[in-house]
Amino acid sequence: MIVKVASPSAYVVQKLLINNRREQEKRVKDMQSIEYVAKFILNNLEARSEMDGIISKLNKKKLTIIRRLIAENSYVSLNNLFE
Repeated sequence: MIVKVASPSAYVVQKLLINNRREQEKRVKDMQSIEYVAKFILNNLEARSEMDGIISKLNKKKLTIIRRLIAENSYVSLNNLFE
């Protein structure tokens, strides 16, 4: 059996984009895991490069959604990814 798993960068972006549609309890859990994965991305050159590529393909609306969520919740580690 083959299991496909999202890359860490794709996981972070996807979770950020759907965050406002999740129940509050799941939002908190998601943000905790996102911050953990973001620290990995920041410290891994290959993952950081992949994240930069994903971010460069996002439209303004999606970037605004992500940046607003980061700002509203003071997620410093995520802010470094989406500057």
